Amino acid sequence: MNKALILLALIAIGLMTVTEAGKNSKEKNKNKNPKPGKYQEDCSYRRCSPEQGTICLNGTCSCNATETWNGRFCDRHLSLCSSENYCRAQGYQCLNGVCECPTGETWNGKFCSRYSAPCNTTGNFRYCSVQGLKCVSGVCDCALGKWNETASFCALSNGELCFDSKKGRGLFSGEKSDNRFRTQCDTGLYCQKQKRSRTCQCISPTVWDGAACV
Repeated sequence: MNKALILLALIAIGLMTVTEAGKNSKEKNKNKNPKPGKYQEDCSYRRCSPEQGTICLNGTCSCNATETWNGRFCDRHLSLCSSENYCRAQGYQCLNGVCECPTGETWNGKFCSRYSAPCNTTGNFRYCSVQGLKCVSGVCDCALGKWNETASFCALSNGELCFDSKKGRGLFSGEKSDNRFRTQCDTGLYCQKQKRSRTCQCISPTVWDGAACV
């Protein structure tokens, strides 16, 4: 009887050992190729995300000292540079030792805007279109609507046709362009669904006075 109990105990211990070994093996394999760390995540046992441009500093994925986190990646605008390639990787140009917007483009607080930048229809036709613009008379201009200087986007006015794939009120209108650029209804307007189309309308209870929603 005692021999049978001892045998069962040894079998149970053996099964526990095998199970624990399996768990440890899986954990080791998992740690062999861990996912890259994202911004402000621990990097003591893994590399940082190359897509975000972060580096491991004091055990945390961070931006280079001269770069700035913009919510998606480490931005090199105004970073110190000695190589054109360093700036060009993000569409900038090395000017006077720092990464700046290329000639003709304007920094709007988020990116280098190509509105009013020189262009030609026989060269890079995507130069304007990647920002929802089109080449008109040698400069990048709005494909639809008018340029809103304050908001830095092409804005549609009251009553103009718009597009919104979401249900209910939407701020976005116009066809989707590369890099998430879109033409939008102007400030104070939203893309309202009509019987067969959508148009930019004032947000209730404001009404259009011919120039703005009041």
